[in-house]
Amino acid sequence: MQLRGIISNNICNKLIKKSLFSNVRFPCGHNFEDLDIMLPLLVQANSVYILGESLLMYRRRPESTTHIHSLDALRDRKLADKHYISFIQEHLHVYFDKKDLQSALIRRYKVLFRRYCDASWRYMPDKKTYMSQIRSSLNEYEIMIDTKSCGSQIRAASFMLNHIPPAVTGLLNLIYSASKAYLRKAQSLTQSCKRP
Repeated sequence: MQLRGIISNNICNKLIKKSLFSNVRFPCGHNFEDLDIMLPLLVQANSVYILGESLLMYRRRPESTTHIHSLDALRDRKLADKHYISFIQEHLHVYFDKKDLQSALIRRYKVLFRRYCDASWRYMPDKKTYMSQIRSSLNEYEIMIDTKSCGSQIRAASFMLNHIPPAVTGLLNLIYSASKAYLRKAQSLTQSCKRP
């Protein structure tokens, strides 16, 4: 469920039985630690319940850890991603199958690609190094994923990464994201206007 996007990686919106933490600890010294513990907690759980309503309002702040573009934040993100993928690989055929691994790799690729696009049009110190490190990680994921066998969204991202300058890639992604948001809003308004 978690690997296919039904349950998020965030720990802040979950109630977790204390006994599940007997063998699992938050790692020290880096951010994005939710990725390190979510899968180990979920594989230990006998059952998982998902509520149909939100009980937590999550505020996105531009200066929050998950939105900062810095070499330290990127290092932490890559480390957490590595731990996440390693856990799946270590438990392949026990808790996970190859489809789960592929799904996890694609989700990590998408997260890094969004960061790449976002950073492409921002001013930031060490931008060249930052972009180079993200690009390197994305290339590693492309080898593991085999982007040619993926859907059009991943193939388009791979094409943009390898053939289009970063600033243009960022602009195209911005336009794509805005159009998706517009379509979601239009669908939402259309559904709310329908009569029962």
